[in-house]
Formats: sequence, structure tokens, C-alpha cells
Amino acid sequence: PRLLGLGAWAYRVRSTLRAVIAQRLVRQLCERCKSRQVLCEANFSADPRLATLGFTPGATIHAAVGCERCGGTGYRGRNGVFEILDMSDEVRKLIGPQTDSHTIDAAAMRGGMTTMLADAVAKCRAGMTTVPEVFRVTTVR
Repeated sequence: PRLLGLGAWAYRVRSTLRAVIAQRLVRQLCERCKSRQVLCEANFSADPRLATLGFTPGATIHAAVGCERCGGTGYRGRNGVFEILDMSDEVRKLIGPQTDSHTIDAAAMRGGMTTMLADAVAKCRAGMTTVPEVFRVTTVR
């Protein structure tokens, strides 16, 4: 829809576009001072959004602590979270002025697209970033 809004012709977009990539940067946890935390019911009471990310009691996340290496922030460096929409035949057929981005999004997810949110949650589970960073850079669909 954005390309069509910029004046590109639908038939050209359908015939030439191979993929669409989106990215955001999340702050990466400092390896020296990150703190491991096992989620309990109290965490879900304090922040019910954890369940929307697919976390359950007993899941392990990491928190930013802070040390001299990271300047007391708990973070050192950045890491990308990505979403790659591969142009399947179903998605290609949807491209046109009559289709909104939500319809294309749904078709792409049915085709196996990993969303930016899923990538960010995977990096959170791996101890690379924190839950607040996931919420800062992504939206729940």
C-alpha cells in the first residue's frame, strides 16, 4: 500500500517486488551484568502484557542491571529485530489499491512470515534483550 501511495503502479509492484524487509534496533543486554529472572505469577500481575508475548510462569527472561562496563545502563550495543515478507503468490495477488496492509499482513503470516514481534521475543528468550525493549520497538498485532 505504501508503494502504491507513492505512485508506483500495482502491476509493476506485483511483477518486480521479491521481498520486503523491516527492522528495528533493540538495546542489547550487557553480558557482564545481565540478571536472569524466572517469571512467577506476581510478574504477570504487575505486567499482564507478558502473557500477550507468550510468556508463562516459569519462563526465564533477563533484566538490565548496570556495571562499569556498560556505564550503569545494563545495555551495551544494539541488535536488530527483523521482519521479512517473502512475496508468495497469495501476497502477490493481493497487491492493488483495493487491498489494505492488514489483509496483506495476514496472508504473509499464513505463508510463514516471522513477524518483528516474534523475532524480538525470541531474542528476549535468548537473553539478548529485555521485555521493555520488545515493547519499545514492536507492536502486538
